[in-house]
Formats: sequence, structure tokens, C-alpha cells
Amino acid sequence: MFGTLRPARAALSCAGRSDWQHFYCGTCQSIGDQFGLGYRALLSHDAVFLGLLVDGLQLHAAAPDRTRCPMVPVVHRPTVSPDSVAMRYAGAVQLLLADQWLADRAIDGRGFARIARPLLDKPTARARETLAELGSDLGDLIGVEHRQAATERVGMTDPEQAAEPTAAALELVFERIVALPGSVAECTAEPAPRSAALVRCDLDPRRLLAKLGRGVGTMIYLIDALEDLEQDQRAGDFNPCLVHDYRGRPQLDRARIRDAARGLERARTDVAAALNALPLRRHKPVLVNILVTQLGARAQLAAAGAERMLSEAGQRRQLLDRATAASGFVRFAQAIVGLLIATFTTTWSRLVLAATTGGTDTGDTGTDTGTDTGDTETETGDPPDLPSEFGDIPPDLPDATTGPESAGEAGGAGCSCLGELIQSLCGGFGDACSGCGDSLGSCGRCFEGCTGLCSGCGQDCGQTCSSLGAGCGQCNEGCDGCGNGCGNTCSSCGGACSGCGDCGNACNGCGNCGNGCSGCGNCGGGCGNCGNGCGGGGC
Repeated sequence: MFGTLRPARAALSCAGRSDWQHFYCGTCQSIGDQFGLGYRALLSHDAVFLGLLVDGLQLHAAAPDRTRCPMVPVVHRPTVSPDSVAMRYAGAVQLLLADQWLADRAIDGRGFARIARPLLDKPTARARETLAELGSDLGDLIGVEHRQAATERVGMTDPEQAAEPTAAALELVFERIVALPGSVAECTAEPAPRSAALVRCDLDPRRLLAKLGRGVGTMIYLIDALEDLEQDQRAGDFNPCLVHDYRGRPQLDRARIRDAARGLERARTDVAAALNALPLRRHKPVLVNILVTQLGARAQLAAAGAERMLSEAGQRRQLLDRATAASGFVRFAQAIVGLLIATFTTTWSRLVLAATTGGTDTGDTGTDTGTDTGDTETETGDPPDLPSEFGDIPPDLPDATTGPESAGEAGGAGCSCLGELIQSLCGGFGDACSGCGDSLGSCGRCFEGCTGLCSGCGQDCGQTCSSLGAGCGQCNEGCDGCGNGCGNTCSSCGGACSGCGDCGNACNGCGNCGNGCSGCGNCGGGCGNCGNGCGGGGC
């Protein structure tokens, strides 16, 4: 009831608008005089309506007055006396309405309301004292928000049951108006007005006010429920016209909406009848405009909006039913979709398995090849059988089982010769072997790499091995099997063996050069370990 009871200003006469404006400004002035200037911001149309109703039931009208408008300070607006019973009652009830508004939202869990409500404790207490002085104690309204929250249970509370706490609260507020000083306790013997809204004197004003308050409370609650139907459904909040399905989702309930609409219509009838029967002395057109015209039209719009939502929901349901009716086609489509999904899943699984298997086999092949090669080298590390014509390998030669790696571990610089050969193959065989020749003294089997290079080289073998021979007396073994180019190699062989003393013809295997280094081991200090240089070359 915070701002609901407002007039349809376009439907008011000039006198009616003037009455409403005077009491609107008068209620604002009364709130400021009783509780302070800042509390004027709490002014609502509901308190103005109550001021009009109280003054209409008073034997004497409130005295006119003027006040400076706090919004436009240079303007003095016409009002009614803030000390009148109607204005004191309206101002006090406005504080209670504001407190109740915050209490209702605090129950809903809104943090702002919980923080702001304690700020109204003192003015609310003064408002209750004012009402007690006027003989209209409303202490029974304390805790009404808890009664309202306890009533609202999803799926169990129908619309009229949910509206009961609000209806009972306003019934109490309206009924206590009769107890105010100067109120019309009973109908007078004055002649009835000739207007359509006749005053009936055969009913107790207290009962009429109670009936009016209950009807207004019911209308306010049900209008709010129907207007917020879509919002509450979307947010999942309580609404007496909603029920939850098996999934817990709020759904419109046709029976509850129809019950709410019927309850609204009954309340409208009660309000119109009670208002028509009240012994009002003034302001009746304005009150009829507020309760019958404006509030009644709002009730009709709320009911029509709920019916429209039901119609839209029914159309959606019909579309769903039509889709369900074509269940044969739907099942066929589902089968096709399931088959496509199964086919795709199976094909994809096989592709992934094939790709994984191929990658694993490749890795295994590489691993096996490396292992087998290592094993072969280890197993074949024994010295190769040499031709008998070269005699026994001198005892000071390195063991063939150690290979190039063992020699490298001893600190020789020639053990990296094979790696250098491989890295420099693109640069030509001559350059590769020239580096190798320099290292033959430290790596016994390095010359074997050069032998492999010269093997089958054709016409270039002589040039390649000529540089090899410069560092190795037994150049003839480097050119062994080189074909017709061996002669060129032997042309420089003598120079290569010049350091070997009387070794004889050094180019064994190169034609008619004679026996190579057959006596090389006895060359003396000039040759050193000449046989060692040829050891890796196959001498």
C-alpha cells in the first residue's frame, strides 16, 4: 500500500483536483511539523487518501492553511491545518507505512531495507504515540510482515489466503477511524444528497469502514500479484498464482489466476458498496475516483494481463502438443541423428587408433635400429683379420676393440675426425680427408674413415689420397681399391714415406711399387710408429 491509492487526475473536476492538492501539501506539512523536515520525503498518496477519508467523516472540516513548499521555497501553497485530526492521523500513519514497507523488504532479504529500517525507530515510536493520543491505537499491526511471510507458501497458499494478512491489517486501520475525535459515529438525520452515491443510514460506520478496509487490502494485494506475475515467474519469487512443476520451475496456474480475478471482482463490489454507504460529509467524488475509478480500472487491467499470459502460454502448449503428436516423425528423426552420431564416433575412434598405432611403430623402429646398431658394433669390435703379408700388428698399437672412442678418451684430438668428416662432406672429399690426415697420429682408426671415402672415388682418388699421404706413410692403404686413380696417388707416395728411412717401396698394392712398409717397424726414430698410422688403414 505504498503509493497505490492515487487518483485519476484527468477524471477529477476542478474542485476535486483542488481538494486533492490541498491535502497532498497538507500531509507533507504535517509530516515535517511532527517528525522533521527530512521525513517529508516519505510522503505517499496512500497517506493523502487516508487524510481525505478521515476529514470526510469529521463533523467539522479541517481549517485551511498555507505553507512554504520545500521543493519551491519561493512559493506558498494552500493546505489544510497540520494540527487537524485528519492531518495528524495521516502523518502518523505515513511513518507506519514507511516502516512497514522497509520491514516487508527486509523479510525478502534486501540489505538496504535491513540497514535503513533502524533509522525509523524513533519517528515510528512517536507516530504510535500520536495515534494513541488520537484514540486510534494500531499496536496490533506490529509484526504483520512476519504473518504475511508465514502465509506465503509456494503451491499451498491460494490467492485469497495470501491476501488475508494485508486485508486484515487495512481492516484494522480503517475501522479505528471511527474512534478519532470528531468522527461521525452514526448517520445523521440530514437529507440524503441527490447524487448517485447515496448515504445509507441503516449500517454501522464501523462495520462499513472495516468492510472498506478489507476490500481495499484484498484489491491491493491481488493487483500486485497479477501485475508482477511475469516478473515473479522469471525471478522465481513467491506469487500465489504460480505453482512449481516437477523440476521446481514456476509455472502459471490457470485455476489460481481465475481465483485471483474473481477475488478482485468481489473486492471491487465490496469497496464500491461500502464507500457508497459511508456517511461522508465531504470529498466523496475524490474518494470514489481513487477507489472505484482508478483502483477498479487497475484491477481490470491486471486481470486482463494475467489472462493474456495464460493465452500465450496456451498457444505455446498447443505448439508443443502438435510437435508431440508427430511422434512417429520425431522418433524417426531421432533414430537418424543417433545413427549419424554413432557412425561418426566409430569412424573417428578408428582414425585416432590408426594414427596412434602408426606413430608408435615408427618410434619402436627407430629405437630398435639404434639398439641393434650398438649391439652390432659391440659384438664386432674384435680386430679384423688382416692379410698375412703385413705380418703381426706391433704390440705398441692400440687395441682395436677400443675403437675411436677409447682413443678419444685418452685425450687425442683425432677422435672427432669422423664427426668432422660427416659435417664437412658437402665441402668435398679432399678437405675432409686433409683434416683426417692431420689426426692420424692420435686416432688409429681414423684412416679407415678416409679409406671409405676414397673407396670407389674414381679419378679423384689420387688427389684426395695425396693429401692423406702427406701425413701418413702408408698412403697406399688409403687408396686400396680406388681403381685407376691409384697411380696418381703413388706418384707422391715416395715423398710421404721419406721420413720412414729405408722402408722400400711404400705403395704396396698400387701397382709395381714393391713391398710397402714391410720393414717399417725397424725404421728407427725417424719413422716413429709408422705402422700405427697405417694400422687403422688396413696395413
